[in-house]
Amino acid sequence: MQKEFSMQLLDAIRTDALDVLASHIQLDPSWLEYEDEQGANLLSIALKERASNEVLHQLIALGLDVQHYDDEGVSVLEYAITYGNTQFAQFLIDTYVINPSVTMRRSGFTPLMAAVCYNHTELVEHFVSLGVNMQARDQSGFSAADYARRMHKKRIAKLLDPKGE
Repeated sequence: MQKEFSMQLLDAIRTDALDVLASHIQLDPSWLEYEDEQGANLLSIALKERASNEVLHQLIALGLDVQHYDDEGVSVLEYAITYGNTQFAQFLIDTYVINPSVTMRRSGFTPLMAAVCYNHTELVEHFVSLGVNMQARDQSGFSAADYARRMHKKRIAKLLDPKGE
């Protein structure tokens, strides 16, 4: 049976109530294992709610899994990219050595492709500096550079394919 989400916990995430958040989870540690209908954990839910980095770091300190994937194979890193928290995305990569070349999605869509599609140029630059696999292709046969060209993101396309091929 699915545990019903606590509005008090959600309010604590939304309002940066770090003490309420910590006490809620300490009183019921099963929240560390909670997943919503899509399989997202509290860290991913907090990213969807556009929680502050303080809340995100608190959740990690309380024991939330930064390596978590939802039922579709979307990682916490990809939630950070999708919801525009590129600073937290860089933190995950640099601190937890999360490989932005790896995807668990059946589609093969990578975190690099997500960063391209959401126009996070600085994050794409960071991925490139880390030696991310720029040749990876999704199930449709598209690479990150293909997405950049198709979406008219010229600066990113040039980063991914300096020769313009």
